[in-house]
Amino acid sequence: MAASKLGRLGSSGSHNILKTTVAKAWYALIVFNFGAVLFGYDVAIFGSLQVTKSWLGTFGSPNKQGVYSITATQQSLLNSIPWLGKLFGIFLSEPLNERYGYKTSMVVACALQSTGVVVQMAGRHWGIFCAGRTIVYSAIGYMENIVPLYVGEIVYPQSRGFFIACYSLIMSAAQIWANGSIQGISHYTTEVGWLIVCGMQLIPVVFILSGIRWCPSSPRWLLQKGRHDEALQALASLRTEEDNQSGWVDMEIRSVQEAIEAEKMTVNNSWLDLFKGTNFRRTRVTRLVSFNCAKANFSETPDRRVVVHRQSVDWQSSQAFLYTLIKSVVSLVAVFCVMLLVDKMGRRFCIISGCFMQCVFLYLLAGMGMAANPSKAELNTMVAAIQLFTFFCRFSVNALAFLIPTEVSSLTLRKKTMALGCVVDVIAAFVVTFVIPYLIGKQYANLSSKVGFIFGGFTTLYMIWAIFCLPELKDRSLEEVDELFNSKIWAWQFSKYKTKSLAGMVAHHQAGDVLGKAQQEEVEATQTQEIKSGQ
Repeated sequence: MAASKLGRLGSSGSHNILKTTVAKAWYALIVFNFGAVLFGYDVAIFGSLQVTKSWLGTFGSPNKQGVYSITATQQSLLNSIPWLGKLFGIFLSEPLNERYGYKTSMVVACALQSTGVVVQMAGRHWGIFCAGRTIVYSAIGYMENIVPLYVGEIVYPQSRGFFIACYSLIMSAAQIWANGSIQGISHYTTEVGWLIVCGMQLIPVVFILSGIRWCPSSPRWLLQKGRHDEALQALASLRTEEDNQSGWVDMEIRSVQEAIEAEKMTVNNSWLDLFKGTNFRRTRVTRLVSFNCAKANFSETPDRRVVVHRQSVDWQSSQAFLYTLIKSVVSLVAVFCVMLLVDKMGRRFCIISGCFMQCVFLYLLAGMGMAANPSKAELNTMVAAIQLFTFFCRFSVNALAFLIPTEVSSLTLRKKTMALGCVVDVIAAFVVTFVIPYLIGKQYANLSSKVGFIFGGFTTLYMIWAIFCLPELKDRSLEEVDELFNSKIWAWQFSKYKTKSLAGMVAHHQAGDVLGKAQQEEVEATQTQEIKSGQ
């Protein structure tokens, strides 16, 4: 790499996703992000599938009137046991990702998903169906720890938020597909209906397995395994021709290698390292972001009067399916808004503003719920408040729940940090789902929608925490983050801090910034050193 090319390295400009994301990168991103379809589709279909005539006719039992249903115990087990499968998939992902890489892990996850779907479709007992769904959920937990990490490690820092948010976007789109599928088989009375819906889960599996072979491995994972030449080749296929010709790909590889060597001196890659030194600060951020995602489960059953209103003959006949569809579309639009804003306005803006608006609609819902006999207009307003609360949940923490753990963690502990975040998310979601019926139930606390004051209070506290403790990592390379945390600055200072490492200079170039004279001299010195070492 000739030092005479230095003049090209400091060119100014803005980062354009369409121009800087090459065809190979788009291909890998599309194939891997299809893993989100597995999650979104399964989550959306089962809540509706278990009340269809087709499914109940196979797994339910008839009463005296000949109406098929399942018991409350069966329903509880069908909804709770799969969470154990998800936890298994999360814990399985870390050692396999570390040892075999993300491509092999995707194949394993697809095998788990296919096995689970086959078990679901083969059995005619609710217990067998539950076992199949548990296997499917293990694949979902596994997939959550593959796709965001892989995407975050192959894209430019300036588009990392956009592409990781794509995971949530595709998940929301898959939920719309699932809702349409359920609506399509709603008139079926034979088992053919639910078999069609379950069988569709194999479509994304076939797509992923057909295309995974031509996806490049993560350059960072290859470097961790000492496969330098393969890492250089993989990164070169993911960067623009200009970056390849001007030598920035070599510089980026060098910066990652330096970060790996530096971490080897201080981190042993054990679970205990998550709670030591600056890693403990990163772990706290991951845990709180993941824990706050559980609020989305609140939007399902906030007030029995709203539920009864939605279940009334007038509402059901004209608006029931529309309500479900609108909820999915709201999630889709919210995530799309995040994709457009997160790399421009930053992570802190999305989360803090989103939490503020959540508080507005939670307190509105709770306040209107204090009325003894709300009118139909007030009930419709409460329904709208739930939808808007859902929007800002998706707009803030839920859409960024995969992004923040990916970029806040250290290179060596990234897979463990993501796994821990997913475990916290599962536990928190289970607790919220379990507690809400007791908080709103007439025979228990009987808070109804007034439980919004509780969730609003938690959201207010979380917003305050985000203002003071959530770091801004927009435009930062994954290796640059280490320097930021080691500097021990306040969270609101992250965006202004000038890093001095090679990783920082690479990130500045990728953002289109003009390098200063001292930075150019250091780049030139590094280039000269590389030329000498290659001779």
